[in-house]
Amino acid sequence: MKTMLLLAIVAVAVVQWLVVALIAITTREKFPKKGLRGIDRTLVASSIVLAIAFLAQLDYSSLWKRSAPVANASVTVSRGSCATIDNGMTVADVKKRMGTPDRMTPDEETRGPGAVTLFYESSRCSVHVVGGRVEFVD
Repeated sequence: MKTMLLLAIVAVAVVQWLVVALIAITTREKFPKKGLRGIDRTLVASSIVLAIAFLAQLDYSSLWKRSAPVANASVTVSRGSCATIDNGMTVADVKKRMGTPDRMTPDEETRGPGAVTLFYESSRCSVHVVGGRVEFVD
């Protein structure tokens, strides 16, 4: 609500400045030998009002506060490459080299008890594990 009010104030200040600037451009009043014309003084005042309105709508507190990092839940980036994984490695060794897998799918129905596939989306590979040891890597 506060933001909308401040933006409305800035919009009014912009319109007011444009009207005064248009009048200053089109007026036929002669330039005095010293000082400014009346409309020029009004234009300076209008510019100050516009600057104040613009500065008032800025959120200065966000400039000094540190925002919390935003977690990217869509893709987890692994640290390694599937080329570093050898057959016979344990799941713990794979996780040390590659990080936590993006998905783990049980394969017990097709490959037997204790079979699981670890998927690493960012590396575009999958690690097939049977009995806690790597059987092969895709």
